[in-house]
Amino acid sequence: MKTELREYLEDILGFGEVVTGSREEEKLVEYIVSSLEEYVDSVATQRVPVMSWREKYAAVEVGGSSIKSAVLPYTLSFDCEAPLLYIRDIRDKKWRSAEDKIVLVEFHRRDADFVEDYYVKAVEAGALGLIAFDYFQGVLRRIVVTGVKEYRRGCGEGPPPIPAVAVNREAGVFLIKREGEKVRLYTEAYVRDSHGYNVEASIYGKLEEEVLLTAHHDHWFSGAADNCLGVSLVIVASRHFSEKCLKRTLKLVSFTAEESGAPCFSSYYWTWGSRVYTESRDISKIYSVVNTDVLARGRLKLSASGVDYAKFAEEIIGIPAELDTSYMDSYSFSSKGVPSLSLHTLEDYMDYYHTDRDLPENLDWSVVEKGVAAAFRLVEELAVRGSGIDSSAWRTTIRELSVKLNIRLESREIDRRLAKRLTASMVYAYDEHYPDERPAFLKTDVFPELKIIEDFSKLKKARSLIENGDLRSALDLVASIPLRIRLGDGKKILSINTKPIMIHLEKRRVKEALLILEQLLSLEEKYIGEVRESLQGKLSSIVEE
Repeated sequence: MKTELREYLEDILGFGEVVTGSREEEKLVEYIVSSLEEYVDSVATQRVPVMSWREKYAAVEVGGSSIKSAVLPYTLSFDCEAPLLYIRDIRDKKWRSAEDKIVLVEFHRRDADFVEDYYVKAVEAGALGLIAFDYFQGVLRRIVVTGVKEYRRGCGEGPPPIPAVAVNREAGVFLIKREGEKVRLYTEAYVRDSHGYNVEASIYGKLEEEVLLTAHHDHWFSGAADNCLGVSLVIVASRHFSEKCLKRTLKLVSFTAEESGAPCFSSYYWTWGSRVYTESRDISKIYSVVNTDVLARGRLKLSASGVDYAKFAEEIIGIPAELDTSYMDSYSFSSKGVPSLSLHTLEDYMDYYHTDRDLPENLDWSVVEKGVAAAFRLVEELAVRGSGIDSSAWRTTIRELSVKLNIRLESREIDRRLAKRLTASMVYAYDEHYPDERPAFLKTDVFPELKIIEDFSKLKKARSLIENGDLRSALDLVASIPLRIRLGDGKKILSINTKPIMIHLEKRRVKEALLILEQLLSLEEKYIGEVRESLQGKLSSIVEE
């Protein structure tokens, strides 16, 4: 199987960078279809309306030198020249001097997507352009910038208003030494309305229930781990499971527009192909989803929702489960209540994530084989043996919620239909906006409103620290309390704005900080009461349905 997987991977890498809605995607889809046809009962494609972005040319010029660069999507065509200003971090006071400058920043080591925050800051400061250099040696990286910090469905706020490019670390070090000199930033890029294609192949089982094994085929640069390997796995699985007698029908699906492509410059630009797929078909037949993405190196992670499926998968493959990640196609299903998971090593592959060094030579094949074996084992259990997911895990979760809020919730049997409604309504992703503007990954939690209890606990500790004269520790604690914004609709989850307290502490205005703290703490019972009512109302609504 390893040899076969490598052969398909090499073939897919030969298509180069595959942007959704491009001619390259059409050719790759033809290859995927032809590779699957030999082993499956049926195969079909689904046209997906997408916004297709393409780079034609990029240049950074300074002092007679031309520096290799990559345009950051969704930057369009620009030609500007201005003095270069190097800014170290998001709270650097030099942002005040960014107007009419081209800003140089470094990709954040913990979260490359944080370049969006730098971009928004540059626009707000009146900068004319942004150059991001990598923290890792010798790579060029593509990260989408939209100019909007909240991730919302639907049209965005228009095209990004200033150009943004990436350069490698070596170029960044060179540019830091040229700070203050005039730099020319030239980009040629365009967007057009187009169509991408989801591919769906079927191997029929005895039951109408379906198990989906999924991946995405669009990718930046070479995309070996993200996600040519996942597509190769889907193709290999077609032969492997065609030889089995299936209880549940197996659907092998390759999605378009995972990296980008949501129309109209949407700030929620990723996983568009799988979201269209779930909106355009009857998902009630889908029993569960196994998605693979960024199987590369480091620790294999299992991200699964709902809590019942997480427990099931954990027991089958022996990997501790966390809730589903909204960065991957599995979330398009779990957000609608369908038990879904992703197997990935994303956090340990950040050095190569979305770079021109995402190549087979940087994969740890022992980790890849472990990921493939885990995916096949889950499909074997669900599609071949027809094993069922025990929904009773939700009873434990609801009991834990009732204890946290000190309320009595009705105990009742939880069947599969109720478990799906609980997952759709209670488990969702959100973005965190910290008062000190630190980077933060999107998170997924069961009823995230409960985070307000932790927030008030931190505020009480901060008050005690201030009263004992430890302003530094109090400041760190207050700065760790974020505003939380729900993914997709931009709605704020009940949370506390601690930025005024942080500013007072930074300026050592102890009296003012304590005054605001006391005012907030006096509202604790009202906040928690609102959360209690919200949970009870939500559960009653779910059960009544």
